[in-house]
Amino acid sequence: MIAVQIGQEVWHFVITLYWGMIFSAIYDSIRLARRVVRKFHTGMMAAEDIVYWICISLWTFRILYELNDGKLRAFLIVGFFAGAKLYHDAIGTYFLRYGTRFLNFLRKLLKKWIKPITIKHRNDRNERK
Repeated sequence: MIAVQIGQEVWHFVITLYWGMIFSAIYDSIRLARRVVRKFHTGMMAAEDIVYWICISLWTFRILYELNDGKLRAFLIVGFFAGAKLYHDAIGTYFLRYGTRFLNFLRKLLKKWIKPITIKHRNDRNERK
């Protein structure tokens, strides 16, 4: 009986590790968008962060409610933070570095493709007159 309960708690810890990694990946995606777009104002960034943290806190409450009937257990909170740290150390820095390079490359490539199209479109308009 105790072994089953410990097994469930270990499984709950693994689930919170997973969600901690997911939450960290979502925030890194927001950071990646900020790096690529570069037109974010401080107020906009603050609003994004507030919305992110409200959503994450509600989702965390939902997870804790489903896993442990809403009981706040320290090992579950540690699981969320450990998952976020694990993601950050294993993948996060590479995701931001190479994701930024890749998206900037795509942006430059699209600018090269879109520029001839817009020039041709302008020439077509001038020829009609």
